[in-house]
Amino acid sequence: MIRTLLHFLHYNMGYRRMRWTIETAPQRSRAGYASGDWKASRATSTPRSFCVAQPDTILAWYRRLIAQKFDGSRNRQYPGRPKVLPELEALVVRMARENSDWGYDRIVGALANLGHRIADQTVGNILRRHGIAPAPKRSQTA
Repeated sequence: MIRTLLHFLHYNMGYRRMRWTIETAPQRSRAGYASGDWKASRATSTPRSFCVAQPDTILAWYRRLIAQKFDGSRNRQYPGRPKVLPELEALVVRMARENSDWGYDRIVGALANLGHRIADQTVGNILRRHGIAPAPKRSQTA
């Protein structure tokens, strides 16, 4: 704990004011909380001049450190539908190009025979993204 405080103070030497950066926040909060600096305003035995920062500031740093630890960001899943696999998308485009008279439902059925579950609307969205027209217009231009 003392080593952490000394390292922090040594890092900030040469400046009139201490630099409070986001990189040093975890060290400050751990060291300040462990040293009991947050109790200095209530205890008359420890002069305020020995505190690294105001007691409320140290408690705020410590609360923020604990909140970051348990915020759940490591396990967070982002909203929305999962993306269609690129291999499946390439297969849909290939089927549509090779079989110009197949509609969305026929492509869905062929993919179901191969073991892929996909909706006809998804097939339409994929073909639209790749600039491929629906079945009646596709067979006319082919």
